[in-house]
Amino acid sequence: MKKAREIFSLYIARTAKRYIGLKITIVQQIQLELSPPYEELFDEAEVYALEHLLQAWQGMNMKDMQLLKEVDVLCDHTYMYMYM
Repeated sequence: MKKAREIFSLYIARTAKRYIGLKITIVQQIQLELSPPYEELFDEAEVYALEHLLQAWQGMNMKDMQLLKEVDVLCDHTYMYMYM
């Protein structure tokens, strides 16, 4: 029970230091079911966090791909200039 409360106060509660941005309804539901804790208690929070991490990763990946294309174009232009 101590660990569940620690997770709640650190990530789930709206005043948490590392609040992950859950909807208030999910926060309230977790808080109501916190005692006694059970294995699936934080499943909705986990899915929410993983979806946001995936979106962020996909955005960074897309930017990296665009940057790689720009570098390839610059390398091609440099190569062509050297052998002209």
